[in-house]
Amino acid sequence: MVNISSFGRIEIVILLIVSLTAGGVIVTAVTTATGGSTDTGDTRSQTTVIDTSSTVSDEIDPKEVDWYAVDLNSGMGVTAQLRSDSAGAGPSVTLYGPNGVPVRSAGSGNGTASNGRAASGAVVERSGRHYVKVTAGSAQSGPVSYELSVSTTKLDRHDPNEHRSQAVSITPGSPVTGVMTGYDQEYFAVDANAGDTLSIETTANGGSIGTVTVLGPGGKQIHTASDGTVNGVQLPRAGQYTIHLDANLKPTETLNYSFTAMTNTEQTNTTDSRLTPETPVHGTTDSTGTTHTIDLTKGQGLSVALTHENRTDHSNSLSFSISDPNGAAVGVMPADSRGAYRTTPGTTTAVGGTVAKQTGTYTVSVSGEPKANYSLSVETGKLDKHDPNEQPGTATAIKANTTTAGVLAGYDQDVYAVDLQAGQTLTAASTSTGGFKSALWAAGPNTTGQSASRDLSFGGSTITGAPGGANLTFTANQTGTYLLKVVPHPTASSAPTFFKSVSYELTTTVSNDVSVLNVSTEESTTITPSTITETTNSTTIAPDDTLTAPITPPNRPTSSTGRPDQSTTERPAINVGTGALLAFGSVFAAFIGVGAVEWWRQSGGL
Repeated sequence: MVNISSFGRIEIVILLIVSLTAGGVIVTAVTTATGGSTDTGDTRSQTTVIDTSSTVSDEIDPKEVDWYAVDLNSGMGVTAQLRSDSAGAGPSVTLYGPNGVPVRSAGSGNGTASNGRAASGAVVERSGRHYVKVTAGSAQSGPVSYELSVSTTKLDRHDPNEHRSQAVSITPGSPVTGVMTGYDQEYFAVDANAGDTLSIETTANGGSIGTVTVLGPGGKQIHTASDGTVNGVQLPRAGQYTIHLDANLKPTETLNYSFTAMTNTEQTNTTDSRLTPETPVHGTTDSTGTTHTIDLTKGQGLSVALTHENRTDHSNSLSFSISDPNGAAVGVMPADSRGAYRTTPGTTTAVGGTVAKQTGTYTVSVSGEPKANYSLSVETGKLDKHDPNEQPGTATAIKANTTTAGVLAGYDQDVYAVDLQAGQTLTAASTSTGGFKSALWAAGPNTTGQSASRDLSFGGSTITGAPGGANLTFTANQTGTYLLKVVPHPTASSAPTFFKSVSYELTTTVSNDVSVLNVSTEESTTITPSTITETTNSTTIAPDDTLTAPITPPNRPTSSTGRPDQSTTERPAINVGTGALLAFGSVFAAFIGVGAVEWWRQSGGL
């Protein structure tokens, strides 16, 4: 036996933890050092690499720092959240870029601790390895336990545009959509001439944009609007002007927004003018209203934005409608109808859209307060090969146990048809990626229409749904064609989503697949199974085989000759397997009997 004390003081203790997993063996080494050396993570060169989907638990001593590393891509949002058991100002958290310089954390969430919680967020401006530093609280007197989590957020195609030097150029009169967080700053640039006026109207889904600031060509601030609206600001000289958007949000909150910047040098068209995508037109309303036209192809999407330019009374409103080549009104109403097809006291911009059901010339008609100046802009887009499939009558036929890919716009509704037999159970799953969440609804057979509903379902014909866009399951109570519909999520369906789209996949799975056997009153019938295998005694029926056998109709006696008009007593049938078993038993019993008699005889019994 070895006396461990003979080794003297142990300077370094190495603990090896071996974990068996399905993939192999993982060996983790934890080193505890004595003397003047430092623990792992005390400097940026000793960082511990973590994933954005994980949570790290650790303990920090007074005047200590812990460093972590995380790999990020440009344009995404990142948030570091710290929770500790400190009752007061505990540890703080700071984000650093790949160059080791602290990342500027705009707005709320600067990493300062309060009540044991701290958060720091930023928009990633350069791809690469970033760093997170946890610093012990200044008043900390002992070790404090904490949990650190790092998460990412998908923002918009404009990011990173966090500084004036990164401003994204926009076209006057064209709607701009985006996503903001509490640490996000949005900068856009627009060209203007000396003496022009600039107007900006913003809308947001689930909140509001706080401050809108206009900067001159030299970067000097010339106007600030705290309510998100800029009305006719005079521009002193020609050049590029910068629009800065800011939102009062927490680091973990997001906001979908849209805005339109207008100058009086935009292209001006006359009434009854042709509409061109991304080229705004201007007009003035009269007592009969004004109309504009645009050519669309079948299945093409159309988004329309109408802005009231000279409104002084918030109670005044403008509205528009969309008509197809036959003059019939078209256009989908979102679940949140505010700002859809009509301006409101809180916004001077109205939005609408439709999917072209046929190829031809569509008309946008503007009406409202006489002599109102307005701008009208449109966007067109190709959706997917299934459109137009907005109604049960135009539903796209799909097969069970398949996956179908599609594209959904804010004004779009995609309907699919699948055939089911009574007793079959269908599970449908819809997953989407893009500007908003989607929902999934199902309707029973014989559904020919769909009543209007705020949740964008089939209305009274709806049998079940997955408003969250996950899974829905139902069992067919009758044989027929059932309908599935992919729509924008009710809480996300609003006017701003009419300029957004998502890609999705719809997967259908059918279980309890049954085959129905119809028995006639004839003496024989033919069975041709297509998907099942049945074993009757020793006869196997396989797919694509044909079996012809006598069938006895229910409640009808048979005769020994097989004629239905001759009655006789029906005897139970014994199959081959049962008969063989009985024969074997009889032989065995006889053998035992003979043996018993012989034994008795030899014993003197006979």
